[in-house]
Amino acid sequence: MSKMSQLHAELSEQAYELGFDSIEDAEANGYEVISDGVWAKLVKTKTEEDKAYEAWLEEREEVIKSLEHAIEFIKGCTL
Repeated sequence: MSKMSQLHAELSEQAYELGFDSIEDAEANGYEVISDGVWAKLVKTKTEEDKAYEAWLEEREEVIKSLEHAIEFIKGCTL
């Protein structure tokens, strides 16, 4: 079996394990093929929505830390 046929077979198996009927089906549902010619893998592509959500989570964590610092500051004040 040629190297390209082997890569295609591996990708087809990965697509099947992910619940898709074919490599094309996986690609149509947000996956992309990453390959260097020796190996290949189907990887979930991050959408703009995914990136925005990750940025929101980071910002949320910063706000929580700021609020925790503010609470500690207030607890340290004497009335």
